[in-house]
This record gives sequence, structure tokens and C-alpha cells, in this order.
Amino acid sequence: MTGARRALTIVLVAALGLAVVAVLLAALQGVDQVAPGFASFFAGIGGTDTALASTARTMTPILLIAVSASVSIRAGLFDVGQVGQYVIGGLAAATAGTVLPGPGVVVVVGSLLIGALAGGAWACAIGGLAVATRVQLVVLTLIANYFADGLARFITRTTLQDPDAHSIVATRTIPQDAWLPVLVPRTSLHLGFVIAIVVTVVVWAIVRYTVAGHRLTMYGRNPKFATLAGVDSRRYPLTVLLGSGSITGLAGAIEVFGVYHRFQDGTLGGPSSVAWTGLTAAILIPSGLLIMLPAALFLAGLTTGLAGVQRDIGITAGMGTLVQGVLIVIAAVALTRQAPRARGTDRAAPTPPPSPEPAMSTAKGES
Repeated sequence: MTGARRALTIVLVAALGLAVVAVLLAALQGVDQVAPGFASFFAGIGGTDTALASTARTMTPILLIAVSASVSIRAGLFDVGQVGQYVIGGLAAATAGTVLPGPGVVVVVGSLLIGALAGGAWACAIGGLAVATRVQLVVLTLIANYFADGLARFITRTTLQDPDAHSIVATRTIPQDAWLPVLVPRTSLHLGFVIAIVVTVVVWAIVRYTVAGHRLTMYGRNPKFATLAGVDSRRYPLTVLLGSGSITGLAGAIEVFGVYHRFQDGTLGGPSSVAWTGLTAAILIPSGLLIMLPAALFLAGLTTGLAGVQRDIGITAGMGTLVQGVLIVIAAVALTRQAPRARGTDRAAPTPPPSPEPAMSTAKGES
């Protein structure tokens, strides 16, 4: 089965499973709520201009994080630290947005770059720790998500807290002239949506048509062969993490400047973070980057559609988390099925002379 067919199959199976879950959730409110539940679901996705814009806005961070995770997976690095990178990028951008001088356009551009660099630096630091301790990258990045969330909360509360925000942990509000411009009046769709699409296309072009992209794929398929071809097996994974983490950090910065206009504890991190959704998309569909566009739209539609059902039918917010959990289970099954094939391919390859590799590169069989 080709990568495109496998991706399509996974999406269709996920859609079917989620449709069944949606029916069951509506049925819990009464059999007569099934039809209205479906109507509310699709109305929440795109029943009005506002709903459609909300779906596109929700798609923005999902798409960027999916692309970020896909890059690291392509390199054979099973990095699940997107939540931490997302939080750190958002906090860094929010901080920069309140202290950088100059006109709004300078502030927003500078802050987005700082947020991206912060996310990349965080990912690179965790990767370096994996090399130093020889602990699997997947373990350290998972732990680092919770550490980043707590660290951001601590820094905000003790150093960056808005004195006028008494009931929440949040930074000062970014000046309005530095907010990302709204694309459609009276909606929440902002310029970050366009930035996300441009970044996706640029990353796809780099991976597909450049030497750097070929090196990335080669390292993911056989790091020992890539080492023989001149790739530094110690530094290269950190370079990949720096790049992929920067994309996730940019997603956090865009969310801050386009939606919340400041960093607020609980909006970017935690178990319900949209970063988990982006990671899920990358695991479900590891075969390409452009296909992340419809995948992110699908997952964003799921989010806004369930919000419509919650609003109109009355299911609890926890039900939405349950549905996301179903997606993660599907992703885990897909990942498990990919691993034996990848390991079998690695065993069949000629074995070159041994070379030192960081602990994180051994995750290639899981991607």
C-alpha cells in the first residue's frame, strides 16, 4: 500500500470511528438528540462564516505542530515534546511583545522570531540532555512537556504577572497595534493562518527538492549509512530538533499574537493542548507534508464541530477530550503497525561499521 493510500485509509477509519463516537455521545442525551447533534456538529464546522473562520483559526496551530512533528519523525526522532515547545514559544513571544520597542509590525515580527527560536532552543536542549544521559528521546520529551508547563507558570507568576489580572496567571497584554491582523472582519481568523500554510509549503519544498531534505530522509531511514555519507550523527539530530522545535515555537507565538494577545496559564499547555492534536496528525499520517493540510483541517473541524454539539446539545467538555483520546489510540495503533515494518527494513539493510549515535536516534523504528 502506498503512503498516500495508507494515509487516506487511516483518515477514513478515523472519521468512521469518530462518527460512531459522535452518535453515541448524542445518544447519551437521548435518542431524539442524534439528528440535532449531527446538525450542530456540521454547523459548528462551517455553518456560518464565523464558524468556518473559527475552524480555519483552530487549524493554524494544528497544522504547524503536525509539520514540526512530521519533520522529526522523518529524521527517525520520536519527539513528543511539542506541548513544551508550544508553551515556551508562546511565553517567549508574549514577553518580547510587551518589551520590544518600535512600531507594531517590528514588534510582531521580532516576537514571532523570538518565539520560534525559544521553541527550537527548548527542543535542542532536551535533545542534548538525551544525548548526555542516553535516555530515550520519547521519555525525556514527554517529561519535559510537564516541566515546561510548570516552568512557564512559575516564571509568569513570579516575574511577568500582569498586576491587573488578579484571578489568572497571565502576562501583560500585548499592544493592540502588534496583534496579528484579522483576515475576515468580525471573525477570529487572523494572518497566522496564511503563515502556517506558507511554512508548510516551504518545509515540503525543502524536504522534497533540496539536499537538506534528502539528508533528513536518509538519516531517518538509515542513520549509520548517513554517517558514512558525512552526516555527523551527534550533531545532526540536535539540528533537526532545533528546526522542528522552531516551527512549534512559532505556532505558540502565533497563537499568542493572534488569539490570546498575552500568555495565559492553561491556554497552550496541559492535557487538552492543541499540540497533542498536531502530534496525533503527524503520527497518523507520516507519509507526507502537504497532506497535513487536509489532516489539520479534519482535526480542526472535529474540534469546532464538537464545540457546537457541546453548545447546542449540552454534552460536557470532557466528551471532547474523550474523542481526542480515541484519536490518540488510533494513532498509537498506527504507530505500532509501522514499527515492525521499519525494523524489518533496517535489519535487511547492509550493516556498515559501527558509529556512535545518540540515544534519541534509536527511535527511528517507531516513526
